[in-house]
Amino acid sequence: MVHRWGGQRFQRGRAGHVPNSRLTTASAQAADRANAIGQSVSRRRAAMTDEGETAFGSQIRYRAESLTSGQLSS
Repeated sequence: MVHRWGGQRFQRGRAGHVPNSRLTTASAQAADRANAIGQSVSRRRAAMTDEGETAFGSQIRYRAESLTSGQLSS
């Protein structure tokens, strides 16, 4: 069984494709979950960089600035 990672999504639901064991479906589900998590994180990151001052982004930026300034002053 060959896993093709590297940006390529697990190909499931093809015509005539039947998972041959519980392990393949479990690994496919895990890949789907990881892919969904990665997409949501990258989407959030993109939203932060595009809008710039969302509440989420400004909060992180404020925290980062306060952390770095505190380290510099000490």
